Amino acid sequence: MFLFAGPLFGQTYYKDGDWNFEMISHHNTDIRWQEESGNRYLEFKLSGGLSGTAYNDNTKRHGAAFWERNEAGGAKRLGRNNPYTFSFRFRVLKGFTGERETFFQIHSWSKTCQSAYPQIMMKFDQGLLQIDSLNPKGFHTVNKMNTRVDTIYNRWIDVRIATEKFTDNQAKYTFKGELFPEDGFSVVANLYDCSDQWPKFGIYRPGRENGTNEESVINFDKVTVQAR
Repeated sequence: MFLFAGPLFGQTYYKDGDWNFEMISHHNTDIRWQEESGNRYLEFKLSGGLSGTAYNDNTKRHGAAFWERNEAGGAKRLGRNNPYTFSFRFRVLKGFTGERETFFQIHSWSKTCQSAYPQIMMKFDQGLLQIDSLNPKGFHTVNKMNTRVDTIYNRWIDVRIATEKFTDNQAKYTFKGELFPEDGFSVVANLYDCSDQWPKFGIYRPGRENGTNEESVINFDKVTVQAR
């Protein structure tokens, strides 16, 4: 069964019958439900050249003149250091060959934690898969993986991320699925005192001062979040 709640105070909600987790978009530029062989999935498209609609997207920061985005985040926060398993499928149809194109992240931002950075980020940088984790200095540690985006175009990829408390101020994230070693790939991420886990899906990337990013298109399906 397909469930959809229309715009409410500028927001759009997304949840499908094989999901157990509702997502919400405040910055809906091109997010659409698609159907294939009776199965519904969510599609995100992002063309280059325009700033996103978040309050700081048109601000020069983190090595970019501005930031482009088309994202949906969890409709609820999940606590600072509560253990969960995040599962989803994604399929890249086009693009993701530019700089730092993030498609999944667990953010720390909230109204009471506005200066926070994401705890982890999954992205393709120049077409190569990359996992970033927040370190104690407040920057991201970069982990380059072996997967190039052009080797997985048009193919559904399953991802499972298990979180667990590592210390009072850190969480451990273990990534599993065909993109990772058989026993998984783990990183430890630093937590802010005000951190509140917030999963986000879509496309988020730096805008180009000279030239224009190519269009990127990605699908998501079977989004579930289970307490551990």
